[in-house]
Amino acid sequence: EEGLWGFINDMGATAITPQYMEARSFSNGLAAVKNPEGLWGYIDTSGTLKIDYRYTEPGSFSDGFAVSMRDGSWYIVDKSGSEALLY
Repeated sequence: EEGLWGFINDMGATAITPQYMEARSFSNGLAAVKNPEGLWGYIDTSGTLKIDYRYTEPGSFSDGFAVSMRDGSWYIVDKSGSEALLY
């Protein structure tokens, strides 16, 4: 819809209204979505923002963790948004 990204369900119906500049697939119940400022956050399957927009390079979740970049550094992020600096 007008270049915006959203999500459909298994039946092909709109599940999350197109509203994101870009989006990645769901993994471990969360999907990375990009806001107009160019930052990525994570939503759940209902479209609720679970991790604030703060990443420039989002990773996909696996076993409850993702590796994502912000401020030029890589972090391991858990599904609650807690981070630990990798490098």
